[in-house]
Amino acid sequence: MRACKELGIPEIMCEIKTYKDEDSIIKDLLETNIRQRGDIGGSAKKVGRRIMELERLYGIKNGGSEFYGNRHTENIDLTINSEALKTQEQLAQELGMSVDTLQNYKMLADMIPELEELMDTGIVTKSTALSMIKTNSYITNRIYGVLENFYGYRISLF
Repeated sequence: MRACKELGIPEIMCEIKTYKDEDSIIKDLLETNIRQRGDIGGSAKKVGRRIMELERLYGIKNGGSEFYGNRHTENIDLTINSEALKTQEQLAQELGMSVDTLQNYKMLADMIPELEELMDTGIVTKSTALSMIKTNSYITNRIYGVLENFYGYRISLF
């Protein structure tokens, strides 16, 4: 506003939106940020959290939407705008990734902080972190033990 005053611009164009609920606000913010950036952006864990939130907002459950597809349910949440319902495949396509990649990001959203730190510092790659998450707990504990010995700090699963 100050810049417009300094430049002598008497009117400022703005768009005023009214939202019916908090979910509509979050959905609009997420979609706007993704459009402006050109990608979903951020760390793997943040990308996974954004994807999970978009799935919740679009009514995606187990790959399909609550409204149609082979995952149809009788109890459709009437607060969700039926036009906004999507499938996981549609969401992945909009985000420019495969369904497998989308599901991998969702797994990374739930990784423990120690594994996230190892990934953020480049010690562990995304694919290694995914393997550790998917592997049974005995093997994962052994891997953590090796990393603890090598890097010198405690890593716990919980």
